[in-house]
Amino acid sequence: MTVTDLIRSRSNIRSFKSEPISENDLLAWLETASYAPNHRFNEPWVPVLSKIF
Repeated sequence: MTVTDLIRSRSNIRSFKSEPISENDLLAWLETASYAPNHRFNEPWVPVLSKIF
């Protein structure tokens, strides 16, 4: 599959599961996100985490 195919076949997620994300999965995602490329090492993204009690 090419990048063009992936872009054209993507879908928007309009509904989400009500299940919470496990802390291990969340930490793994944050670890992986820290490897995302950035412009001039300024890391322009800021993760925002929220938990509903």
